[in-house]
This record gives sequence, C-alpha cells and structure tokens, in this order.
Amino acid sequence: MSDARTFELRAVRKPQDFAALAALQSASNPEWPVTPELLQIWDDAFDPALFREELVAQQQERLIALGSVSHNDFAYEPWRYRGRVTVHPDERNRGSGRRCTTNCWAC
Repeated sequence: MSDARTFELRAVRKPQDFAALAALQSASNPEWPVTPELLQIWDDAFDPALFREELVAQQQERLIALGSVSHNDFAYEPWRYRGRVTVHPDERNRGSGRRCTTNCWAC
C-alpha cells in the first residue's frame, strides 16, 4: 500500500493511459473487466460537444484513481451531469478518490 500524500492529479492522457485505466477499472470491479480497446471505443463514441472532465491520481508510474464528471451522452439534458470515481482496492480510504472527484466538479 502507498501513502496518499505522494500522488499527483493530472488529466487523462488518451490513448496512452487506456491500458493503465483498464487495469485500474478491472481491479476495482473484477466482475465487469474492461480492456484498453473497449475504453477506446467508448471514448470515440462520446460526443465531443458535451462536457467531460477526467482526472487521474498517479503515484509514481501507477494510476491509483480516476474521477470523472460529464454530461450523460445517452440521455443528454443540459442540466444533467453524472459523476464517477474509481479507486484501486489497495488505495481506498487514502484520499485519492475524493481529490479526483472534488477537482473534477470544480471545473
């Protein structure tokens, strides 16, 4: 396990982060694993005219959390947003998810 004080927040780098994001999301929800290819498909399908902010918490070279806020591209209404936070199981309760989400909402 790691010390949450040493991670940094940064924007998601696409497609460079897709492999690490797939690993993070699959570890966080092993019953619904994703692949880098699936993340690419979802990213390509998202309407670029809609709002989307995504941040990752990175510790050294490892992504430990993902926070996102976006319009719902399947049921768009200008006032409706959705938020999501994913934290690696080994890093939960250390502050990375809270900081990702708080900084996404501040945009």
